[in-house]
Amino acid sequence: MLSAIEIYNKPDFKYREEIFSIIAINAWELLLKAKWVQMCLTSITRALKPKSNKRIKMRKASCGL
Repeated sequence: MLSAIEIYNKPDFKYREEIFSIIAINAWELLLKAKWVQMCLTSITRALKPKSNKRIKMRKASCGL
C-alpha cells in the first residue's frame, strides 16, 4: 500500500492513477488472503484427505466463509 501511495504522490509519473489502483487492490487482496489463511490454518492443513490424497471441496476447507 505504501508503494501505491508513493507512486500516486509523484507528479511526473505517467499513468499514476491506474498504477495506484492496481497496486492498492493487490495489497488488499494479499491482506485478505493472509487473514483467511490465519483464520483457517487447521482447515487448510486438512485440505488433503490423509488416506486417499484426494482434494476436498473448497467449500469444506473454507472455514465457513
